[in-house]
Amino acid sequence: MKSAPVGGVAGSFFPRRRSAISALIIVVLLSALTGCRSGATDQPENKTAGSPSATAGKCSGVRSAECRSVTLASGRQVRYAILRPAAATTQGTGAVLADLGGPGISLFGMHWPGDALRQQLPKQLQAAPLLLIEEPWVTATYPAGCKAAVTSLFRSVHVLATSDAPVSTSCKLYDRDQPWGWTPETFTEAVKVILATEGLTLDGYLGLSFGGHRLTYLRDPAPKWAILVNPAPLDLPATEYLSGRVSALWRSVEGNCPQCPGRQAGTRLIEQASRSLTAGQPAVPGRSVPLAGGDVAAATLALSYRDTAVMRTFFKALSTPAKEADRKLVGRLADGVWSRYGTDEISPAVLAYWAEVCPSYPGWSVTPPADTLGRFLTEWHGPCAALTPEARQRWTLGLSPTVATCVSMLADDPVVPVQSVQTWRKAGAQVIQPARGEHSDLAGAQGCADRLKL
Repeated sequence: MKSAPVGGVAGSFFPRRRSAISALIIVVLLSALTGCRSGATDQPENKTAGSPSATAGKCSGVRSAECRSVTLASGRQVRYAILRPAAATTQGTGAVLADLGGPGISLFGMHWPGDALRQQLPKQLQAAPLLLIEEPWVTATYPAGCKAAVTSLFRSVHVLATSDAPVSTSCKLYDRDQPWGWTPETFTEAVKVILATEGLTLDGYLGLSFGGHRLTYLRDPAPKWAILVNPAPLDLPATEYLSGRVSALWRSVEGNCPQCPGRQAGTRLIEQASRSLTAGQPAVPGRSVPLAGGDVAAATLALSYRDTAVMRTFFKALSTPAKEADRKLVGRLADGVWSRYGTDEISPAVLAYWAEVCPSYPGWSVTPPADTLGRFLTEWHGPCAALTPEARQRWTLGLSPTVATCVSMLADDPVVPVQSVQTWRKAGAQVIQPARGEHSDLAGAQGCADRLKL
């Protein structure tokens, strides 16, 4: 559930105005950023855990002056930022941990949220220090064997074929010390070390999309309250998770494609567009591989993170004879889903996604459905099938009963399975459902702040 104005993709499909928060959430999906390409660090490990000044070198080359760094007991570097209101007369110590989702987002990449995040906060949180933490994959070393396995997977799924690429073993995807995504243990340790370094306590938690799911990682320290906006499901079988995502995506297609009044019509349009765009395998400007069957499906997935006007324009274009500009756009959108860049390079951002999403939902032996969108989503989650029971066990934490939790969930969210609401209600969270909004929009947070009487 990863979640800009996208450099190089601008045009009629993409409005020029876009909030920095929405841009950050979909940055992995819609562009191959310089930050996504890092995936490795040649800097020596800094063994000094403690003050940000002791580890300032870990932030060299980062765009934002807000970057700080600590080192965990294992030697792993963790980058983060503390955002304080400029007008504050006193420095409060009760922090709010803001998790903007992913997995696969580079916090200090092209679209640093900065002041835009504070502008979208509920009024009750305007004076609180905000803690944002960089995901581990950004500074992880990307071994050649792992990179080759991910590229092999792309080449298969790109043409809607099942892959036997050994991603899980080559990349140690589900090892306890995997370097790509958070585990409950490493996330908790990172939060604890940062709070101690900064002299802060954890007052609250603000989670967007999969950032809501990460609330379940925290036990000690645990926040007093939590606001979750369009969060990923708390716990579902993998079959329901995938079918729910496919259904949400099709609802978005049917609601935003004037010539697609139902799933059959939408399926026909996407399949016809795929044939039209890929006929003769024409070269796509700026892309080293021709379009294939999975690219229109991947592009549709990417657009589900955008506003409805963008998706309507996209489907209108798909219903006309293919043009070079359409092929270029579909290629860029599809490559964004894969975090693909260069000739055949896939960013380790996708490893972060699999490393956290796959263990969160059990039972990944899923038969791909016949429709194009469902088949692509299922094959894209192929590495999840190698999840071991031991790895899955580390994620079965649930929601802490001591945390007062409110969920704001769009009724027709195009990214999150509709079952997500029930999973959070069952866990004891209060739920509000705004009538309008976008998946990557924090607008619903204000209603939850009011409901929790913060």
